[in-house]
Amino acid sequence: MVNSDSHSCASYRYWSRCIFRMLVLAGGIDCLRKTEAGSGSRTDRGPGCHSGQADGLPVQQRLEAERLWGPYNDWEPAIAIDRAAGYVYQLTTRYDGSEPCKRCAGPYIIFRRSGDGGETWEADQFLTPFRKSHNDPQIEVAGDGTIYAAWLNDYVPGVKFVKSGDCGMTWTVPITIITKSTKPNWSDKPVLAVSANGRDVYIGFNASDSFVVASHNYGATFSRPVKTNNDKRYWFHTGGTVAPDGKVYFAVTDYSFDYTGDAHINILKSSNGGATWSTIRVDTSKEAPPLRLVARLLPGLFRPLGGSGGRRRRNHHARLQRRRHRRGPATHVGAYFSRWGELE
Repeated sequence: MVNSDSHSCASYRYWSRCIFRMLVLAGGIDCLRKTEAGSGSRTDRGPGCHSGQADGLPVQQRLEAERLWGPYNDWEPAIAIDRAAGYVYQLTTRYDGSEPCKRCAGPYIIFRRSGDGGETWEADQFLTPFRKSHNDPQIEVAGDGTIYAAWLNDYVPGVKFVKSGDCGMTWTVPITIITKSTKPNWSDKPVLAVSANGRDVYIGFNASDSFVVASHNYGATFSRPVKTNNDKRYWFHTGGTVAPDGKVYFAVTDYSFDYTGDAHINILKSSNGGATWSTIRVDTSKEAPPLRLVARLLPGLFRPLGGSGGRRRRNHHARLQRRRHRRGPATHVGAYFSRWGELE
């Protein structure tokens, strides 16, 4: 059943989501505007980006019509702005184009930068390629211009983290957030949050449950994963920010394992540097209508995975079961594939 007012600007649900998004965005922008907030010294800074390489013109004065990044099959773009130096940085997941190394597994994470507020862009760069697929890029900039980035290097080894102190010219050796000996031993969908001075770095991710790791030494090392839920649901982080007072917030959603029933929209909050977390329920979303109904309303948009005999569908479900056995519960995409397979 779908709430009849779910798309109405006058509905509480619509405005609660709008206000939540505005609060998260406002918090992130405010953090980027604060430079060197808080206490603590830093000994591992690079040469920095605030030495006049970029023109420093206000980014908000340069907005114009959208332009394609390029001719490639790019997904999941992420963007960060160094307001003091005027640099704009972007990451994307690229599914085609040239390969960074022999036998490297696509897709890849691509980095680019602009020194004139997005007017022009320098050449694309591969961001530390490895021989497993890359997805879910995240990028943030601290007040001193240091760039922080995270992405998913397949489910195992999982989330990786790097930073750059010279505007993206060079990057640190990637840090793997989880290991074979940790629990969990796989990860998915990272979300990055960085304090204004860059000292405190948080990465939220899921391994069915919700987890967060924290660094309080500018991303040099990270804590063991802290589990934030105690239920039997599937969690996804969608955004994060560190407030000027040091409190950390992540926007998260949770679903049942088969995506039936209500889904919940929540805020994770920590006031002690990520040691413990509280969950604040923001809203509840009713179950989406069956895809059979959607297929009738939008003919031609979906097609079944197999014919009436269903052999392809059975083989597909067998592949999903093997994937679940290796990596835990089915991924978000896998769940949707299984539901598409029912459209006959």
